[in-house]
Amino acid sequence: MMIQSDETEQIAFCEEISRKFEKDPQNPDYLYMNIRCMEDEAVKNVQYTAAYTAVPDHPWLGYASGYVYGQNERWEEALMAFETAAAEDALATLIAEDATRILRLLDLRSSFNTYEFRTYSSSDLEFYGGLESGDVDGERANPNYAYHLIHIGDLEGAFAMANPLFKPYLLRQIAASDGATPAMISEAMAVDSEIGLNGDTVWSAIGLAINNGDAYQEFLPYVEQVGVDPADLELFIDALKAEDMAAMEANIKLREIYQKGYFYSLACMVLKDKTPLAWRKRANALLFPSERQYISTTP
Repeated sequence: MMIQSDETEQIAFCEEISRKFEKDPQNPDYLYMNIRCMEDEAVKNVQYTAAYTAVPDHPWLGYASGYVYGQNERWEEALMAFETAAAEDALATLIAEDATRILRLLDLRSSFNTYEFRTYSSSDLEFYGGLESGDVDGERANPNYAYHLIHIGDLEGAFAMANPLFKPYLLRQIAASDGATPAMISEAMAVDSEIGLNGDTVWSAIGLAINNGDAYQEFLPYVEQVGVDPADLELFIDALKAEDMAAMEANIKLREIYQKGYFYSLACMVLKDKTPLAWRKRANALLFPSERQYISTTP
C-alpha cells in the first residue's frame, strides 16, 4: 500500500486511487491511500485521524494516525493507534522502535500501566536492549560495549576502550555527557569536523561547539539524516541560547516522535544544570543508547 517512488508513477497511481475512491468511498484502503496522496501535510494529518476515528480497526489508518498523535504528544492515543497498526505484522515491526519510545516515556508516569499494551520487538530493539543491560556479545571485547558504559555513566571506562574505528563517534558522545572531564572535551573538540558524525552524534558535535563558542553550522546537514530541517534546528538553537523554555517546547511539539529526544538531549548539553528534570527524563526515554550522550537524572 505504499506510493510509487518515481514522480510520474506516483501521479498516475494517485490519479487511479482518486478514481477508485470516488467510485467506492466506503473502502478503507482507498480512503487511506487517497489521504496519503494529498500534498498538504497539515490537511493530510487531520484527515488521517478523522478517518481512523471512523474506521478504528484499519491498520494503515492506525499507523498514520499513531504518528500524527505522537507528533502532537497525544501519547495514549498514539499508542492505541499503534496497537491497531500492529495487527499487521509488517507494520508492527515498522513501528516497533517509536512505539517503544512512547511506552518508555509514559512509563515515567506512576499511574501508567505498561502491561496494558503490547511489547514490541525488532532487531534494533534487541540491540538497544543489550546496550542498556550490558548484555553485549563479547562484552568489553565488543566496541559497542562502550555505549553501555556511556549509558550507565562510566565515561572513563568508555573513554579507555574506544578503538580507532569507533573513537571519533564515542568521543563526541562522551564529551557531551554529564560528568565529562576537561580532557575528554578537549580530545573531542580536536576530532576532525568531517569524521565521527552521523544522525546521532551530530547533536553532541553541535552542543560542544555551542558550549565552546564555536560555529556549528558545518554540522547542520547531518541532522537531515534523522529528518530534521536545519532551519528548524537553528530556530531551536536561537531559543536555546536565549533560554526561552516556552519557545523550545513549542519547537519540539512540531517534531516527529523520534526527533523530539534529540532536541531534548541538545538542551541538556547546553543548559546543563538549568535543564528541567522532566526534559532529562524525556531525552533518556525517547532516545536509546548510542543515540545520545549520558544524561544524569540525579539532581
